[in-house]
Amino acid sequence: MKSHQHSHCLRQPMQQRITQHLHHSNHSCHPILTHIQFIPPPPYATPSSCQHNTHGSPSHANTSATRPTPSLEDFLQELDREYGKDGEYTQFLQSFQTEALRVPHIKYLTVEQFREMGVTRIGWQITLKKESEKYKQ
Repeated sequence: MKSHQHSHCLRQPMQQRITQHLHHSNHSCHPILTHIQFIPPPPYATPSSCQHNTHGSPSHANTSATRPTPSLEDFLQELDREYGKDGEYTQFLQSFQTEALRVPHIKYLTVEQFREMGVTRIGWQITLKKESEKYKQ
């Protein structure tokens, strides 16, 4: 099949070029080409709906990272309600306050630092880190 490369053809939208090509070509040997339907590409994030995080990668404006940061006590109480028994996470409030931690700091703690503050269970550490990542610094 011979194609033509005119500069005015390259500036046309893809759908228009395909349609013109089908009308100008001999598609008697390619009957399937008469049934092609153009499907537009999916929409992409526009610059106005996208913001960049501190690492330079895009993050959408409606993510949980834009939620207001709760107090340490409220954060731990919410974890008790969602993941644990009464007091399972709030038991660490005193230790976290002694270390002057805020919710966004938790994601940076090491296993050793967690253990020093009494957070000895791996599940607790994972939950605390994962949930604290939802809040910006």
